[in-house]
Amino acid sequence: MVLILFSVTSCAVQEIAPVYNKNRKTYGEVQGSFRGKWWNFYERGLSYADGRFFEEAARDFRTAIEKRENDQRMARTYGMHFVDYFPHRELGIILFRMGDLEAAEKELDLSLSQFRSAKARFYLDRVRKELIEKRGHDIEPPRLWLDMETDEVWTKEDPVLISGTAEDENFVSAVMIQGIPIYMEDSKQQVSFKENLSLDQGPHTIEVLAQNLAGKTSRKCFLIHVDREGPLITIEGVSTDPADPAGLATIKGFAYDDAGIAH
Repeated sequence: MVLILFSVTSCAVQEIAPVYNKNRKTYGEVQGSFRGKWWNFYERGLSYADGRFFEEAARDFRTAIEKRENDQRMARTYGMHFVDYFPHRELGIILFRMGDLEAAEKELDLSLSQFRSAKARFYLDRVRKELIEKRGHDIEPPRLWLDMETDEVWTKEDPVLISGTAEDENFVSAVMIQGIPIYMEDSKQQVSFKENLSLDQGPHTIEVLAQNLAGKTSRKCFLIHVDREGPLITIEGVSTDPADPAGLATIKGFAYDDAGIAH
């Protein structure tokens, strides 16, 4: 009976942690009973984080990670209950707000390696930007290369493919063509891009811009001549020489094209 009583009492022990009241809202509580499960620590950590009680939030997120490691969507708690579970991401955000940038970068990077989320990408960029500013080195703009041999191109393609590569140790955060950003999941040290442009007949000046997390930019401009029309041919006259035994005719005229006449 003593063993049974001890077992029941142990199961009923609640995790002791402070509860705070701030701006008429309570922080540090969970819905239902706190049973020391990973989802209890995660839920309470979110509550602490919402109230900006960062030390308490970080402690609960670390405990949740010890009990269940990976970030994921729809993690099963019990029965048919599921929860989106991102302790590494949320711990990274807390560490960022506490000023521990190196540790925040590690946690956010780990979160993205386990399950990609827009929130983790957003905060990882913020962390890396502050790390760049903290180091205080002279920041160079990104290196930008385009996959073309000259700065003036003639083409009949529709659409017209623009491609190239941008590199930067401080992470390329954006690549824009004609002021329109191409889709990027997150900032990278090397970005290869391909974009199809719908261009009308005639010349077009194209600008490609690459930007890093520090806000430094590189630009390249080039000229594309879109030529999908054949040469203009004008016949001025046709003549024959009655004395010519072969009966050949002479055709007189001209041909014109902006791109030049090949033959």
